[in-house]
Amino acid sequence: MTGGPWGTWAQQRAWGAGDGPLAIYGLSNVPLWLSGETYSSPDPGDADSVWTNLGNMGGTFVQSGVAGWHPARSAADDNWNGQDVVAFDGGDFLDWSGAAADWTFLHDGTPYRLIALARPAAATTTQTLVCTNTFVPAPMLGMRLFFDGDNQRMRGNIANASEQHVLDQTLGTGTSEIGERQLVSMLFNPALGDLAGQLSVNGGAPVTQAVGATPGTGDAPNGLRIGARTPSANNFLTGEIAALLCVVGSDIGNAAKFDALVRWAELRYGAMG
Repeated sequence: MTGGPWGTWAQQRAWGAGDGPLAIYGLSNVPLWLSGETYSSPDPGDADSVWTNLGNMGGTFVQSGVAGWHPARSAADDNWNGQDVVAFDGGDFLDWSGAAADWTFLHDGTPYRLIALARPAAATTTQTLVCTNTFVPAPMLGMRLFFDGDNQRMRGNIANASEQHVLDQTLGTGTSEIGERQLVSMLFNPALGDLAGQLSVNGGAPVTQAVGATPGTGDAPNGLRIGARTPSANNFLTGEIAALLCVVGSDIGNAAKFDALVRWAELRYGAMG
């Protein structure tokens, strides 16, 4: 059985993070690519936990603070088809180890698609998967993907200098139930006008919204954080993240590549939803 131009489905399922989207799909500009098996939680006596970025940008996400803030690597997780994931217990987070300016492209009008494979494990209100800012104080510069526990939905925010929540929509394919795997995609493309902001789950039809003005230009003041809101550590995630991916440039609108990525994710991690 073939799986298109990227080899058989069996081969695609076996491919790991190191030759994942960059090699399989010919994606040329992937600044962020995190996968569970590249996370190293600290051994007793060690200070840091590190999630290595296999994307074009390289670098790491780290936690060097209080021992209780470190996510755990959950090896061969039964919830994820035997794959390694990073588990957050409602008080953990990881921060980008480089300069905040590395993520300026998320705020200067550059088109991007952010993809997260995650499983919320509790109904806690507002659990952040990934975030660049709290949107205050002005100028409002922010991108956030989070789980709304009150309504059991995934939501996304894109902020510009004058509007705090430009994209804040529930998923069009239904509720994101507690304990189920979700592949969530948030797209920003100013060239699409009224469809500039899009949010979808598990390959379903997206909800859309006009973003309006180009997101306010400037650095992401607090870099990129995983598992909590920044800069104040709150809105913690309780659950797992198997992978995070950010694609920029022309590939963000390639439907065939995105559909193949959804298929690969289901083969590797199990059916979503």
